[in-house]
Amino acid sequence: AVLNYSIFPIHPLTLIYVISSFLMLLFAHILLNSKSNLSKLSINPQRSYNLYWNKLIVIMGFFFGIFAIITIIIAHGFDFSDLFSPSKIILLSNEAYASKVKGEFSPPLLYTILISIFYSSCIFAGIQYSNNIKSSRIAFLPFLIGILIMLVETTKAPFLFSLILWLGGYFSAKVFERSSELFSKKIIKLIKRFLFVIILLFLISHINRYNLAESSEKNVFSILFLKFQIYFFGGFAAFNEWFVNLYNFSSSEIGFGKYTFGIFDKERGNFQDWIKYGDGYSTNICTYFRHLIVDFGVIGSLIFHFLIGIFISLVYRLVRSGRKIFIPLLAMSYAFIMFSFIVSIFLYTTMFAALCVAFILMFFSQIKFKNE
Repeated sequence: AVLNYSIFPIHPLTLIYVISSFLMLLFAHILLNSKSNLSKLSINPQRSYNLYWNKLIVIMGFFFGIFAIITIIIAHGFDFSDLFSPSKIILLSNEAYASKVKGEFSPPLLYTILISIFYSSCIFAGIQYSNNIKSSRIAFLPFLIGILIMLVETTKAPFLFSLILWLGGYFSAKVFERSSELFSKKIIKLIKRFLFVIILLFLISHINRYNLAESSEKNVFSILFLKFQIYFFGGFAAFNEWFVNLYNFSSSEIGFGKYTFGIFDKERGNFQDWIKYGDGYSTNICTYFRHLIVDFGVIGSLIFHFLIGIFISLVYRLVRSGRKIFIPLLAMSYAFIMFSFIVSIFLYTTMFAALCVAFILMFFSQIKFKNE
């Protein structure tokens, strides 16, 4: 099985829209650079930090993540000791997935609070790794939590959130350090390993979710590979189908941000209609482009991209000029872009809460980067 056009068809009109969206981001960046009063922000010479506090934040986030796992396990009616039994993990995963599909389970408030604090620590873990010190191994603690939650809940989101926030923290730290090399050989090698781990964890997650270990299907790996393609590429194909064949271009109804920023009511931002595409496949995930169009219209969504481009470029310059308080905001901006192929991350209350917590932690932390 290979990624092919029959499964993931893309119309030229869709490509024109997507390319135009990214061109608006680029145009905003170029425009901001051309303004001397904005592009030459004064550099803050006071970059006094203490990595000791940064390390404490990462460790603290790890334990908050452990408590979040315990909370969700208990909420499903299991014991923490069940994590050490492969058969119990599979049973827990199956039950968690069944409850989610039936709409019979919602995470406890305590879990939301704990996981939000954990997510905020992922940004600091990326910062920790960017300094290339002996204790950088601590920076990988968040991925252990993401993997455990994924095994329990059979959802890839916790691990992917951990990863994109971690990478956002890493890139933001490099910007703060005024590093001329964001993509070093070391980070490229690490990203390749991350991709391998993502594929492996995806396979394990779906084996648990659909109990494929006990399946009589002979082509289990073909099924898994197809599901992998659908998860990562199906959203764009579904958006293509919706944009070309279902969207009413003359519609005057707009959501004014309730789909893109459904922070306090996630259901508002999750589309309940399942879009069929390709050879009979379907999904309700249509990338964040659909959210923007429903909220602001086609022209409005392009203008939104332009404004977001200006916003991100400005935050980038603030961080590069030495204003560390904006590092979490830049990290979340990177995360927003990296996750855009699925949905807007701000649909999730935990992401907004993580940003607020990260701001508070950054305000009180005294992080010192290596080259300062």
